[in-house]
Amino acid sequence: MKKILLVLAMVVCALYAKSDMELAEEAFDKGEYKTSAQYFTKACEAGNGEACWAIGSFHNTGSGVKLDHTKAAKFLTRGCELDNAESCYNIAAMYYDPIGLKQDYSKAFTYFSKACTLDHGRSCYILGICMSMDLA
Repeated sequence: MKKILLVLAMVVCALYAKSDMELAEEAFDKGEYKTSAQYFTKACEAGNGEACWAIGSFHNTGSGVKLDHTKAAKFLTRGCELDNAESCYNIAAMYYDPIGLKQDYSKAFTYFSKACTLDHGRSCYILGICMSMDLA
């Protein structure tokens, strides 16, 4: 009987447990950026592309974490690998108009292309500009 109750309690807890992403968003909404950053990092490491975009953006702006463009690029690249269009767009923008990275039109084009295939309209537009200027 104790085993059944224990299993039942575990199931109930699992049903009501919040994900790292939910906890990150709640902390963000409360203005608790440092806490939010910790949860976004955990969610990114667990394979959530949107969380990778969020923590990458935090590092790009210094919200809740130390401003660090290298870390931002790492998280945004991971988010792009996880098919998050905003991550692809942001890492592309960092290479196109360098923010903490060496300008690299080839990498920018690659990331804008991927974002475009993920239906990111702004990336498709910029990709067209790159192609018309022979930057691609």
